[in-house]
Amino acid sequence: MTNPTGESLITIRQLCQIVPKSKATIYRWVKAGLFPQPIKVNNSTFWKSSDISAWIAEQTTANTAQI
Repeated sequence: MTNPTGESLITIRQLCQIVPKSKATIYRWVKAGLFPQPIKVNNSTFWKSSDISAWIAEQTTANTAQI
């Protein structure tokens, strides 16, 4: 799915494949401010693909800096 700006939107099921964590963990991270906030479209929850890509890049950078 894409939003009106043409950006891809990711469902929780797709997100769990990209970030190999459970739904509960992802929602816990969102609540703790450790993961990008989802957006609501009608009655569904999505994440912007750009937010997820930026989060992954940030995690990769943080992990590389610790080595």
